[in-house]
Amino acid sequence: AARLAPDQGRAGLAATFQASASHAIALALDSGDIAGAAATARRARARRMRPTGSAAAIAQLPPAMKARHADAMARYRRNSASLERELSEAWLRPADERARSERERAAFQAELREAIQERDAILRGVEETLELSGTRNDTGLSLLYHPLPQGWVGFAITDGAVTSHQFELPPLDDPQATSTALLTPFEAEIASADSIRILASNELLSLPFHMLPWKGHPLVHTSPVAYGLDIGRVSRNTKAARTAVVVADPETRVAGLGQLPNALAEGDIVGERLTTDGWVVRRLAGRDATASAVTDAMRGAGWLHYAGHGIQAGTGGWHSALLLAGESTLDVSDILALEEAPRAVVLSACDAGGSQTARRGDAQMAIAFLLAGSDFVVAAAGNLEDAGARQFSAALYRAPISTPIDGPAIVRRAMIGMQQGESATAGFFVWVP
Repeated sequence: AARLAPDQGRAGLAATFQASASHAIALALDSGDIAGAAATARRARARRMRPTGSAAAIAQLPPAMKARHADAMARYRRNSASLERELSEAWLRPADERARSERERAAFQAELREAIQERDAILRGVEETLELSGTRNDTGLSLLYHPLPQGWVGFAITDGAVTSHQFELPPLDDPQATSTALLTPFEAEIASADSIRILASNELLSLPFHMLPWKGHPLVHTSPVAYGLDIGRVSRNTKAARTAVVVADPETRVAGLGQLPNALAEGDIVGERLTTDGWVVRRLAGRDATASAVTDAMRGAGWLHYAGHGIQAGTGGWHSALLLAGESTLDVSDILALEEAPRAVVLSACDAGGSQTARRGDAQMAIAFLLAGSDFVVAAAGNLEDAGARQFSAALYRAPISTPIDGPAIVRRAMIGMQQGESATAGFFVWVP
């Protein structure tokens, strides 16, 4: 019998589940149970945003099993590259060497099968039980938005209080109308909040709430704005180290993607700032930014800054990746397999924080780092201009980066400090657990 890919059919199942959840939320609202409706909306949203298939299994592996999985995949990639080399050179060899060449190919293929079998054995015993809580304790203000069978509902959730407002979704290319529909009903809650966490769904996932007009300025001028996964924090066994990894303009050989001169300069800006602030910085650029070098450098790191190319791929974005030297990548599964992700992550790459053209604004690169244990992820959504990325990073690192690190506050400071004409602000989101 044919086997389905891990994420095959996900879109249809998600649509069916969302329709069911929307009806349950509407029934709770009709009965006056606003808190119950909000809890249902949070659980439904959390379920849709979790990984599935092999990605879910990898996310749940204990550290020792993650190390075994990483070793199996490293052997697979190593032997795959050797086999590719062997096949490309075989036709050049004289007839008397072809028998040896065939034996080498058979050995590489056997190693590939063994590595895949080990990976499958590791993942086979992991049930897909990863549930994002949707019930974490709230600090500050959470603004939750979910579709209904007809229209949408928004919830303002604070410690001990939940209010709601139903509305029709306005044209999202009209910032003022969007602000009026989504924010104005919660004016009192926003006025008293010291931080705002956005819990959005569907097309609202890629909406830059932080840039919506509010009292004459973008909303981020009022309070730090973060975008929540709603999972609570992953427990950490080690204290955050003041070590940083800066990856700048990896020399990718993926067709159609060239070098990014501003990304190299961005790496210099970031490295100099962090070094000045007392961080131990390892900088990987160009052909040095290989998958193995970047993965090794991230072990135990407190900070990661990546400036390069990002791609969205796979159903729901679960095969998305950051491009590294040659044809190597750092994809969602690689990140989920990290024994411990860097505490703070900045992804200055296209689509790393979601695609503005995707139906649901998938932000799987950022989500993967959060599931692997990062405290926050600053990531670009949609296409990112090389020069704009450098401008934003210059603003982000203009002031000292000290510990403890408050990611949303650092991003707010950078966005307020951006000079007039610097337009990259809207493209960067800060994600938190």
